Amino acid sequence: MLIQDKSQLDLLKSTQDAIEKAELHPLDISARFHQFFIYLHPFPDGNGRTRRLISNFILAKFKQPHIIIGASEKTDYIEALKQH
Repeated sequence: MLIQDKSQLDLLKSTQDAIEKAELHPLDISARFHQFFIYLHPFPDGNGRTRRLISNFILAKFKQPHIIIGASEKTDYIEALKQH
């Protein structure tokens, strides 16, 4: 990922710190990354795929199951993201 500004670098650093400290539940770390990545929206295209990939990578580091959003759940998923 090409770092374009300080906010993106801060997100990566804070996520890495949270992973290393392991004080939060992995799902919390993944969800926080997911939410801030949405806010930053660093790419013209592919932000959704990228944030889901990295969020699942965080979960995998802790040997947690991946979160898969199926086609039938996509509308609910997008609406839930808009509420936060």
